[in-house]
Amino acid sequence: MANSVMLGLGDYRFSLETAAYQQFQQSTSYLWPEQQRFGRETSLQYLGQGSKEITLSGVIYPEYRGGFTQLRDMENEALKGVPLLLFTGTGKVLGLWVVLSISETGSIFRKNGAARKIEFNLKLKYYGPSQQTSVNLGNDSNTASSVANSSAAIASVINRLEFPPATVERAFRSLGIRLYQANGSLRPVTDIITDIQSVATDFDASSQLSLMRDLLGDEVANRAATNPSDLFQGAQSFFDNAQSSVSAQLGEFF
Repeated sequence: MANSVMLGLGDYRFSLETAAYQQFQQSTSYLWPEQQRFGRETSLQYLGQGSKEITLSGVIYPEYRGGFTQLRDMENEALKGVPLLLFTGTGKVLGLWVVLSISETGSIFRKNGAARKIEFNLKLKYYGPSQQTSVNLGNDSNTASSVANSSAAIASVINRLEFPPATVERAFRSLGIRLYQANGSLRPVTDIITDIQSVATDFDASSQLSLMRDLLGDEVANRAATNPSDLFQGAQSFFDNAQSSVSAQLGEFF
């Protein structure tokens, strides 16, 4: 049975089978700096909303569920050094977040020193909305897992394009394909796929699939391969079908 995703952060999934959080704390600050006034008490001036933060707290029993790698997996996401997409188990994308800190406390130790209980605390800070992933994929509890998986697939591709590895960025540049619009936001993925198709018109199917995998990642290539007669149409259909079944809206904090 597939895991029921509680929350997704980048490529990491919080669930009962990995690391389930027991507390979800969110906070938003508002900016009211003091203004000095001669001969009078200081006044306050509202400058707008400040930072948004989320703190997840939970317990892992590695011998029961999750294993001993969950904290390392969380750390690996933080070590990517890029904002990560955050989305709920119902598929609602909450925008881009960065990991501020991860702490763990082990207790109830075995003879070999391995902790049988691991408490964790993860702090996130809001980076900003993602241009292409601010969608609500629905709240039907009967389809939450499949919706979250679809959201995760799209989020993974968008994250790759918004913050491409150096080799991928150079490859797009060498092919003359733009990733960003004039205002700095990411171009629609379907437009990027169309540009790749134009470059690869004379390639054989194997070379087209290899190029797609190098530029867009395994997820898109695997989806495209389901339509071997037209790989690029298969990739386009993946995004078109996903986006036609959702209500597009800006990813809010909550």
